[in-house]
Amino acid sequence: MGLDIYYYDKKKEEHFLAEISEGLHIQIFYGNIHPGEWGILSKIKEYYGADSVVTLNRSQIDELIKKLLSIKEFIPDKYKNEIDELVIILRNKEFDNITIAGD
Repeated sequence: MGLDIYYYDKKKEEHFLAEISEGLHIQIFYGNIHPGEWGILSKIKEYYGADSVVTLNRSQIDELIKKLLSIKEFIPDKYKNEIDELVIILRNKEFDNITIAGD
């Protein structure tokens, strides 16, 4: 199971946006990316428990987008499309805040 990304609208209603697959999560944190390069990605390292729920504001979302794009060259090809899809979704300026939650 992956990490789910949600957006909350002005009525505080939850909307599912996307998933960071378990495979991509493993590649980020247990693959070829040095922990010093994680940056904002370190916020989504925890998969279970209270630390697995992270809320990001717009500037942090933009930082996450930049980090995802910067690590793409270190990720196996089969996960590059997933990163591209996440970036497209996260670039939507309608999303002022998102929540990323594990199991």
